[in-house]
Amino acid sequence: KLHIGSTPHDLTRENFDELAEMSKGYSGSDINIVVRQALMEAVRTIQTATHFRRKAGPLPMEPNTWVEDLMEPCAPNEPGAEPKALRDIDPTRVVPPNVKFQDFVKAMRTTRPSVSEEDLTSHVKFTNDYGQEG
Repeated sequence: KLHIGSTPHDLTRENFDELAEMSKGYSGSDINIVVRQALMEAVRTIQTATHFRRKAGPLPMEPNTWVEDLMEPCAPNEPGAEPKALRDIDPTRVVPPNVKFQDFVKAMRTTRPSVSEEDLTSHVKFTNDYGQEG
């Protein structure tokens, strides 16, 4: 939750709990990589989209300016879908999709944990022997 910051997402509390359970053995650095990969899924969605639909909303770079001609990637069968490629759209009008739980699951498939049970056991033993300060 800390790493995702203010990035728009569709994750629920239950999703965060499930991700925490799935990330056993992941270091803080591993989790940072997973989050960055999940955030990149929105970029990949825009880059590979074959259809976009119009929507009204604030400009991504100027949240106080409301416009009627924003474009968001969508599936070809969704209402209002227009066949377009990213290169055909004004970049200031593209709205990235929210990060989804599935983006994190996909990122975790390619980012493996770097902390083993043996590492955790050694850390606990060290802490018990020498305290947190060392």
